[in-house]
Amino acid sequence: MEHNLASKQASKQASKQASRQASKRIPQLEGLRFIMCCIIILSHLEFLGESEIFGDFYNTYLHNPTLAVDYFFMLSGFGIYFSSKRPECSIKSGLEFAVAKVKKIYPAYIVSLLLGMAWVCFTTDGLIKTLPKLFIIGITDLTLFQSITGMTIFSHSINGVCWFLSTIFICYIACPWLLSVVDKIRNKSQALIMICSFVVITLALSSGALLIQNNLSVLNDLRYGHPFIRCWYLAIGMCIGYLYKESKTQMGSGQELLISAIAITYFFGRNSIPFDKGVLRFLDIVLCIIFLYVFACGRGKLSDGLSTKLMVNLGKISMYLFLFHYPVRMLIGTVFENYGWNSEWALLILVALITIFTILITFLYRFVEDRLKARQNRFRTTLL
Repeated sequence: MEHNLASKQASKQASKQASRQASKRIPQLEGLRFIMCCIIILSHLEFLGESEIFGDFYNTYLHNPTLAVDYFFMLSGFGIYFSSKRPECSIKSGLEFAVAKVKKIYPAYIVSLLLGMAWVCFTTDGLIKTLPKLFIIGITDLTLFQSITGMTIFSHSINGVCWFLSTIFICYIACPWLLSVVDKIRNKSQALIMICSFVVITLALSSGALLIQNNLSVLNDLRYGHPFIRCWYLAIGMCIGYLYKESKTQMGSGQELLISAIAITYFFGRNSIPFDKGVLRFLDIVLCIIFLYVFACGRGKLSDGLSTKLMVNLGKISMYLFLFHYPVRMLIGTVFENYGWNSEWALLILVALITIFTILITFLYRFVEDRLKARQNRFRTTLL
């Protein structure tokens, strides 16, 4: 009887994994999006580093978005691997694929740029002189190609976090070629070899980018966010997708707790590790690979908690929170700075206000978006 019960449970778990693969969405990975988004937002509250009480603690242990940023790039590649349609290897097909991927978030991106422009206008003294420059940069940002310049004056302009959407948009254009390579994998060994190859390529390009940055100061955004480097993170994510598809492995609570403990320890300790930047990037990538694979195959208590309706819904709005928080942080932060509100209590109030206004703008945007979609659907119904 116990054997039959165990057999039924194993069958149930296998069925659940198959259904998850078929739906292309793994709920615990969606829930993790929100956790990773919060880590990134926390790392953008640099003013906390000025605190006399907890400034050193923040700078040493909390200002570290690397794992979270890597996770989003690899997760994108992971999801793309399960796309039902494979785009052709052409510039046109790549562009169409990229536009389709960012189409939903693009209006929110525009709103975040408008918020960023409000901050620029609020902080500048010579508005008339600033407007032409703001116009040129704004047009560049609208194309989503600003990160390819490798210069922060473009990639981090207006809304400093929009480099991410720009970079991932350009990476999407390259996805048809990346998928054509990954689709040649025939077994797990080949997948692991390909992952190792992509890691080596990433490290080599990162070293070259750092060398260029050290010699050409104008190209100051090559190593961290340039699409020529970040596209390989998507390729790694695609290979993890293959391993997940072919694997019957189920990670329990023990494995989830272990990798989570390692990730948390690394998060708190990374800024104190006396390693070369190249070694740290290698550790970042390896940890993110293992972390993503473990939770993709996760069937333990942590995965159950991350798979709740609340966490999945929070994961779905994480990109909106990401896009809106930075201009909100800059606007409110500038007001506090202008009035000289820099006490310990003022810093905590600033964090609270940034959080509240980011949430309010996000939910207001989603409310308007849902209303417009409902109206559009009613209009289509009447036409039919």
